[in-house]
Amino acid sequence: MFFIYNILLLLALALLAPLPVLLMLLRDRERQRFIERCALAYTDRLDGFSIRPIWIHAVSVGEVMASVQLIRELKRRFPKRPVVLSATTATGNATARAHAKFADAVVYFPFDLPPVVTCAVRCIQPALFIALETEIWPNLYLALHKKGVPILIVSGRISERSFPRYRALRFFFGRVLALVSRLCMQSSADAERIKAIGAPAGRVSVCGNIKFDLSVPDVSSGEQQEMRSLFGLGPQQPLLIAGSTHRGEEQQVIETFIELRKEVPDLVLLLAPRHPARFDEAAETITACGLAFARRTALTNGAVRTDEPVILLDTIGELVRVYAIGTVIVIGGSLIEGIGGHNPLEPAAAGKPVVFGPHMQNFKQIARILCEQQAAFQVADRAALAGTLRTLLGSPDQRAATGAQARAVIRENSGAAGRIADTVESVLQQP
Repeated sequence: MFFIYNILLLLALALLAPLPVLLMLLRDRERQRFIERCALAYTDRLDGFSIRPIWIHAVSVGEVMASVQLIRELKRRFPKRPVVLSATTATGNATARAHAKFADAVVYFPFDLPPVVTCAVRCIQPALFIALETEIWPNLYLALHKKGVPILIVSGRISERSFPRYRALRFFFGRVLALVSRLCMQSSADAERIKAIGAPAGRVSVCGNIKFDLSVPDVSSGEQQEMRSLFGLGPQQPLLIAGSTHRGEEQQVIETFIELRKEVPDLVLLLAPRHPARFDEAAETITACGLAFARRTALTNGAVRTDEPVILLDTIGELVRVYAIGTVIVIGGSLIEGIGGHNPLEPAAAGKPVVFGPHMQNFKQIARILCEQQAAFQVADRAALAGTLRTLLGSPDQRAATGAQARAVIRENSGAAGRIADTVESVLQQP
């Protein structure tokens, strides 16, 4: 089975490799990322650890932020044990460097090719490998297994949408999952699905969703005032934030914003595209809609926003702090099909009312819990989005109640990091 997987992988590389190679040649940043993903620069990232580290893998921004609390808990229990954090995407890697302060090293995740993962395992020499959510990498898992390194999948999930595809390939995934020491799933439904695709039942447990244990920076009232001054906002001026948006969503949000401004003339929109490569594209969309905007990167050295109705947040890692000054938050990736939504818990933890669209497959459980507890709002389309935002902007009491309930939901569902740390401790104590 692994042989067939690698043949298919090589065929895919033959078809897709020209694009990353071209990017590598043209852009220094992409070249460095490509080199690291080939595990050729790991020794530059890893200091000489006296004991073998715990290797934690988080794909992108959401998983990286979720890993922060787990890393903090592991460092509390094992203060001498180094932690290496890997991320796949450029934004995930940048977020890890900015926020995962307890990690001893941050690297790019290696390509799942036999010689590459063998080199990565040899360089890192992990005592334990932890994958957040359901990251299944056959060649890496086989290389770790051959070296006797325990593998944990934590806060794992199998969505209803992806389950049929996994189940259809049970003959393959069953063999890969047999290499995993423990599978700590988010819910009982996720546990049943992972067992149905071949995970050994005795190794599967329910630990909860680690994203409820997120670490959100405490933004003081003084810092909030500084941000409001920087963005040219009055003390009570409403700010609508659309976080982690994708192509096709900026247009919807801006049209809704224009409609709302007829009733709330001093409303300001802060638009934060998900990917840095789309900052300029989002700027073009704002201009095409006839609105002036201020770039966040231009608000330095004393420069502040004047009267532009839109702020373009063209920075990385700042959005989670900016949520603290938002009036209402719209979650990107949820208004269009194919993305599956982004994490609504960061603004919820800031005590803000959160609104998201119909496409929240990646956070289905979280979205359901928030909505059932009246801690967030899910809308079906742009018209419903405008109506919900209009209601929230016009009701300070409802905004306060929703934000308070959101914080309560997070408190009630937290604790997964501690349960995962218990599992890690038991695995490390085994001979």
